[in-house]
Amino acid sequence: MLWYEKIFAGKSVKDRVDEIRDHLSKKEYVPGLYLITLASNGVDQLDILHYGLNSRMMRQYLELPPVVGLAGNKREALQLVQDILHQVYAETGGCDMRGYFQREMSRDPNHFSEGV
Repeated sequence: MLWYEKIFAGKSVKDRVDEIRDHLSKKEYVPGLYLITLASNGVDQLDILHYGLNSRMMRQYLELPPVVGLAGNKREALQLVQDILHQVYAETGGCDMRGYFQREMSRDPNHFSEGV
């Protein structure tokens, strides 16, 4: 699983990012967790995945698109997407969040890391 090094984290999880990454690398359940990833279909901007609904997939550790955000609930996940959009717009003048992260990845692969 690829992780954005400057990960966006909601208030309820910002102090536990390393702990959460550790739990996920061990395929452990993390209640209430939402992952914000680049969209898996390659067309949309981002996906919001509820870990509880996708825990079977997570436990099998299937390939997921790069994780760019973590949130403790749905409202926080939606707020994070809005925060990401505001940052992307402020830095680029556009709304292409997916392109922003892909450029970050190609410009400096160290912006994304594998596992914990």
